[in-house]
Amino acid sequence: SGWTTLSLTRDFKAPDKEPLSKEQLQKFLKATPAIQSDSPEIKAVSERTVGSETNPIKKAELLQSAVFELIDKDVNRNSNTALEVLERKAGDCTEHALLFNALARAAGIPSREVTGLMYTQAPSPQFYWHVWNEIYDGERWISVDPTWDEVFVDAGHLKIANEDTIKIANSFGKIKIEILS
Repeated sequence: SGWTTLSLTRDFKAPDKEPLSKEQLQKFLKATPAIQSDSPEIKAVSERTVGSETNPIKKAELLQSAVFELIDKDVNRNSNTALEVLERKAGDCTEHALLFNALARAAGIPSREVTGLMYTQAPSPQFYWHVWNEIYDGERWISVDPTWDEVFVDAGHLKIANEDTIKIANSFGKIKIEILS
């Protein structure tokens, strides 16, 4: 009858490996004008946070918890660069994801932003646009949400696009989501 049903699961149950080429790895490790992972300030915070940890998922857990604690949740304090986020220590999901990307890349973890919908009960039960991250653990992309302090995000996150597919997401028309249970 014209309905499509999505079954959402946590990503740690995803069995598929996704090998990345050397070029892809370099892309998700490099500094950019917004993701200043090569700046001394970003490197220092990243190094202090991960210490001697070598496991990429454990590093990501340490970094996302640090970002969650550091940034005041404020939708009116927008920043365009990771250094601005670090200085202002405030922002919404985009600032959390931006700073996490820089810190993860400084720690040698391939990282990217993803865009999608996030189900939440407040201010009313519905899906809201949201930005979070994914890290590459050497075998597959793993979701990390520093805004909500989650590694392996819950099924309330509906990924629509990453950095490579955002143009596709922008072409979507109206989406109607009905929550059944």
